[in-house]
Order: sequence, then structure tokens, then C-alpha cells
Amino acid sequence: MPYPTAEIIKKVLVNTKIFKEPESDLREFFHLKTTGKEAFLFASYGRCFSDIFYLHDESFALAALREEDILSLLPPLLSIRREYLQEFGHAQPVEPRISYSLNRQETLNRIFTEDKYVVILSPAYSHFRKDIADTTLRRYEKDNIKSFVKQIDEVYKFCNKENIHPNNVLIYTLSNAPDKRNLENATVGENFYEYLAGIVLREQKYFVTKRPFGPMMVSDDIYAYKDDGFRNGAFAVEIGLGLGDLDISEGNTYEAVYIEAEPTRERATKTSNEHGIGQIKKSKVYGYYSGYYVCGPFITDRKEWENLAGDIGAISFNEQGEIIFIPHKNCESEKTKLTLKDCLEYVQLLKKYASHRHSMHFTCEMKTTLYHA
Repeated sequence: MPYPTAEIIKKVLVNTKIFKEPESDLREFFHLKTTGKEAFLFASYGRCFSDIFYLHDESFALAALREEDILSLLPPLLSIRREYLQEFGHAQPVEPRISYSLNRQETLNRIFTEDKYVVILSPAYSHFRKDIADTTLRRYEKDNIKSFVKQIDEVYKFCNKENIHPNNVLIYTLSNAPDKRNLENATVGENFYEYLAGIVLREQKYFVTKRPFGPMMVSDDIYAYKDDGFRNGAFAVEIGLGLGDLDISEGNTYEAVYIEAEPTRERATKTSNEHGIGQIKKSKVYGYYSGYYVCGPFITDRKEWENLAGDIGAISFNEQGEIIFIPHKNCESEKTKLTLKDCLEYVQLLKKYASHRHSMHFTCEMKTTLYHA
């Protein structure tokens, strides 16, 4: 199969050991369960536009900030765009941004510390519009939006019935497969694979970030850094918000890793310059990174991959949702040390911002996503 189904994605998330099955009496509406912190990281790194958001009330939803927002707002906590339902997922909102303040103690502690249930839904819109007849697209999206709103309403009513706070429910909407002949083929986009790569590498004591150091390679990708003095791994967002830390001592071995995420096996294994293996080989000329990974679905044959990709590693999963890890071959250089030095300065800046947030009284500025007309 070219695209993983929702059931496979669910199994992959469970196999990260971060998500688990919810209680049996709640499985009618909820597909997964995790901690508040891990849900926030999933919502931050795994989302595209409004693909992942928290329920809030009958009219509004809340979404986690992206890493690039951390240092641009003081204090940044949650960042969301307000849109009418008819504009759900489009790049431009129909209303200007508005501020929405929530009490830190009551709401933010709930967001960050209380367990979350995850609901996986089909998309309400299509990212892929090329070569699709306008009438077909309009009819498809109109029907999907109605269905999407109905599902959201049902989940919200179920929360009220079970006395579950809406903020403790995370809605994960799948993307449309990039195939104009099959609009109903719902799957996940590149953001999911960036998040998956980050989770796998964090477990191996890497610092995971969207920020490249050294020359800019490819925009909006994900990177991982470590030396053998790191005692744990962390995402940049969890450090910047004070949800986690990076325990560092001086080490002797350095790694700076670039990850190329692809939504299909076909793109992941391409050797042309635009995608996958070829994209990485084009980027290697800079020399600031000591290792490279491709993350995408169904890379299951290690020998075949190594023959095709050489020293490039792979992070993937099979049709049973079992995670597959093929390590890269590390090629440390003096440039790698410079890259890691810049990375450690960024980590210290994130820690400083987290310290400031905990030492001052503030409210949280938010933008909001309107999902119920």
C-alpha cells in the first residue's frame, strides 16, 4: 500500500511507548491516550495548519505553538489562528487575529499536566487541489466539512457525558493522500514523519529542533544534535516552555543530524534531487552535518536500503506499525563541532526563556480556531 491507514498510524504511535490504548469504556470516541506534555509536543511538531488541536468549548479550539514561535513572543504558550469552519485549514483566516487570554494556573496547567485523549478524524478539506475539477472538490469538501463538524459535536457531547474536560481531548485530523484520483484516501503528511523521527531520536539522547545550524539547508525540516555528554534527549519546545530539560556535560563525540521526511516510500527512496535520498545527497556538500536520515513509511528491508542509500539512515515502520530504525554512519568533522556549539547556545537561550516564564506572573495570549459556525 502506498499510504499508511489510520489504523497503522495508531499502531505506530502506540509502539513509540508514548501513546497507549484508552480505557475500554471510552474507545467508542477516543483512539489513544498520552500525557499532557507529550500531547503538546505531538500537537506542536506533528501539525500542519490546524491538523491537531484541543477542544475548548462549543465554538472554539486551541492549538499548540510551533517551535519558531518560542522566541518571538514573550511569554509564548499557545498560538492559534481563528478561522470560520468554511475556511478550516486554509492558509489565510477570514478574520484578523484576535487575542484570547486564559488563566495560566487553571488552564495551562491542565493543558500541560493532565492526561489527554486523542481522537483521529478524516480530513475536512483537501491540501491537494491540482488537476481536480472544481465541482468535484467543492462537493467533496462541503460534505466533509458537515461530517467533520458533526463528529466534533459528538465528541464534545461525549466529553460532557463522561465529565471529561474538553481541553483534555486532542483532535488529530488526517491529511488527504496526494492522489487526485482518490480524494478519500486519508493518511498523514510530512509533519507526522518529522515528529516520529524526533521521538525516535529523542529516545537516543538527541536534542531535536526545527532549527538548522551552520548554513540553511532545507527550510521547515527537522534536525537532531548530540554529543556523548548528553544524559537525555529533548525537543526544543519542551525546553523553551519548561516542560523538560537537557542534562549536558562535556563530551568527546559530536553528532549533527539532518532528517528528510517523506509521506511515501516512493518519495523516500528517490535518488533525484527533489526528494528523499537524492535531497540529502544534494545537501551533503555543506559538510556541517555528520549524519542523515530519511523518515517515511514502509522502509522494511535493511540490506536493500543500505545498497540504495549508503551511509544515510532510515526511520520507518511496517504494515503492522512496528518501528524500524536503520542507523546512519557518523562522519564527524570540525564543522560538526561548530554546528554543535551553535546548538548548545540555542539550548541555553531556551532555558533562559523558560526560567523567565516561571519567574513572572502572566496570562497567555492566544489566537483561536472557530470550528463551529
